Amino acid sequence: MRTTIVQVYSRRAALLGAMTLLIGALACDEVPSSPGSEPEIANETDSFAYQVTGVRSYSGSDFYTWENTGATASVDISSAPESGSALIVMTDAEGQHVFAEPVSSNGSLPSAAGTAGSWTIRVYYASFTGNVNFRVQKKT
Repeated sequence: MRTTIVQVYSRRAALLGAMTLLIGALACDEVPSSPGSEPEIANETDSFAYQVTGVRSYSGSDFYTWENTGATASVDISSAPESGSALIVMTDAEGQHVFAEPVSSNGSLPSAAGTAGSWTIRVYYASFTGNVNFRVQKKT
């Protein structure tokens, strides 16, 4: 699959947005150490699920290593943000960005094509209040 200029710029914009969120989160004076309650995680080969409820004004990030035996993934987001922002960012086994979307982008979204293996899923929070729920599965 050939990468177009638009895809390259979209990936760069997503990375810039994620970095901006992270810098903003780290610049806060009072940063809790977790989103308010422990996230519920189901992390299995080709299937990853993340849910955390009752988040209150949290800034920070979480990251997870997920095994994807495919080249693409489907991300199903069903979150309820009240304020602030949260972003889901995924990189493939070679560290290439394949997905970046705010949790407010509810629905089923595809990742870009990447390299199978150990992918990284990061969730960045910036003064976020609400619930986060998403599932990532190997796209078949």
